[in-house]
Amino acid sequence: MATRRSGPYVIGDLTFRTKKAAEAHIQEILHRATVGAPLAVEEMAVMLALLESHPDRDAKIGVGVASIHVQPDSEWGTTRHFVIVRTDGTFTDFSFRKCLTPASPLQLFKQACRHTVADQVTSFRASLLDATPEAVLLCPVLGVPIDRDEMHVDHTPPWTFDSLVLKFVQQEQIDVHVIRLTGFGDNEIRKDFQDSEIRERWREFHRLNARLRLVSKKANLSDIRRSAKAGAGASGNQ
Repeated sequence: MATRRSGPYVIGDLTFRTKKAAEAHIQEILHRATVGAPLAVEEMAVMLALLESHPDRDAKIGVGVASIHVQPDSEWGTTRHFVIVRTDGTFTDFSFRKCLTPASPLQLFKQACRHTVADQVTSFRASLLDATPEAVLLCPVLGVPIDRDEMHVDHTPPWTFDSLVLKFVQQEQIDVHVIRLTGFGDNEIRKDFQDSEIRERWREFHRLNARLRLVSKKANLSDIRRSAKAGAGASGNQ
C-alpha cells in the first residue's frame, strides 16, 4: 500500500522522500518493462503494493491478480499503461498516478474534454503535414527543426488546453462535481461525457476557439509544461 508517513511515500518495502521520487520509480518500471510480458517478481511486488491504494481497488483486482504487464496506449500510441490480468483471465488497465493521488473531479472532466476532441487534434496534425510534405517545420518554442516522427500538437497560449476547459466550464456554468462521465470500466481508458449535448457543445467550443500548433517533443514535454504550471500557479487555476 502507498502511504505517507510525515512526508515520505511508502510503497510496500520502499520509501521515497517525495511523491516525485515515487512517480519516477514507477515510471522507470513502466518504461523498462517488455510490452506484453509479465513484470518481474520484484517489480510485480511494488505494483501490487501500489495497487492497494487505487480508489477503485476492489473493482480493479476483482477475483485476484495473476500478473501485471505493460501495454502501449491505443489512442495516442506514444505512451504506456499498466494492465492487470486477473486469475479468471479477464483484464483491465489502471493508473499508477491514481494510486499516489486520486484524480479530482476537475482533472477527470479535463480528461473527458481531451479525449472527446482527440480527433480534432489528430486531424490538424495530418492536414498540416499533408499540406507541407517537404517543408522543414520549425518549433515555435525552441526554434529548432521538428522531427516529423515525434512532433506534438500544442494549444497556443494564452489559450492553453486548461484555459479553454476552464473558460468552457465558466461559460456553460458547469459544476464538474456532478457531471457524469463514462470510462471507468474494465479496459476503458477514454473518459467521455454521459450527456451527449455537453460533449457536442465542448467539441464545438474547442473547434471555434482552439489555436493549435506543431511543436517539438522536447518543447511539449518540458518547456511548455513548465510554463503552464507557472502560469497556473500565478493565476490560481489548475
